[in-house]
Amino acid sequence: MHPGAMYETLVDQPPGPVVRSPLAPPLRLLLRAFNILLAGASLALLLLVLLIILLPRHSLPAPGPLPEGHAASRLGLLGAQAALRSWPAWAGTGLALLGLTTAMAGLAGLDQDKRRSLSTHVAMLVALVLLHAGALILLFVATDWRGRLPEDPAGLWPAVLRYTAQHATRVKYCLIASMLAHVVAALCGSALLSIYQVGSRLVGWQGQMQMLVNG
Repeated sequence: MHPGAMYETLVDQPPGPVVRSPLAPPLRLLLRAFNILLAGASLALLLLVLLIILLPRHSLPAPGPLPEGHAASRLGLLGAQAALRSWPAWAGTGLALLGLTTAMAGLAGLDQDKRRSLSTHVAMLVALVLLHAGALILLFVATDWRGRLPEDPAGLWPAVLRYTAQHATRVKYCLIASMLAHVVAALCGSALLSIYQVGSRLVGWQGQMQMLVNG
């Protein structure tokens, strides 16, 4: 307290709007857990794509006779070149990077002063939900589109189709569960964003009232 003053100096006040909603802590907890899982799954997918590109694919024939000891390296090089021309490999890389960016934006948006990151996170979640819906339609509904897709020199897309045919129920339920999880996360992010915006408006209204009182 200052000498001769009838007030105390307020210290250690957090910047930005003060959120008093009881829903904010559980929403932050849910979003933090979801985004950590999303980041882990995205990194795992990115690592899988890199392994597919780097590991030798012995199913690809090497053109011409090969000296002994060089066949494996030639096959590995052919497999890597085919994987680099494979559109499913690039699609998997893009999906992994999108998921990782979404998770990072979500974790950053938990701070009440970074509402722009949170709104970006929600928009990216909506995009991921649409991608899930597209995958469900492509794999289980509009199967006639499969023949119109570009040829995959690495054979990844035929492998995906074979696995889907052998485990159709499992793949379908996994995609639906993942899509619902993204929908719930988007709703939680939208609710938390609304809470932050209400808190910001309340702080602005209190500041205007304080100016009127002081004036």
